[in-house]
Amino acid sequence: MDLVILKPMDQDAVLAYARGRAELSESDPMERELASWQARWRPEQLNHYLQLGWCFGAKQMESSSVFLLAQPLLFFRGLTQTLWVETIETDNADIGAEL
Repeated sequence: MDLVILKPMDQDAVLAYARGRAELSESDPMERELASWQARWRPEQLNHYLQLGWCFGAKQMESSSVFLLAQPLLFFRGLTQTLWVETIETDNADIGAEL
């Protein structure tokens, strides 16, 4: 398994992975599309988070198996460094925990 920092050029792969996972949980294409408008991995969210350099992914045998969208927050509630995790999507809980 390779842990990688996700970049803006990874947006299509992340989006395809998240949409593939959404197909597993919702069979109706219309309902799936409506749900994607509010998903944390929608394109405008990816545009924001992937540029920050705090998003990570894990790849196993050329296929994505997890991604995490996050950003640092400085001086939040008196703490000097806080990592805001927007979402984590995974097929494998062990790999997700390692990430």
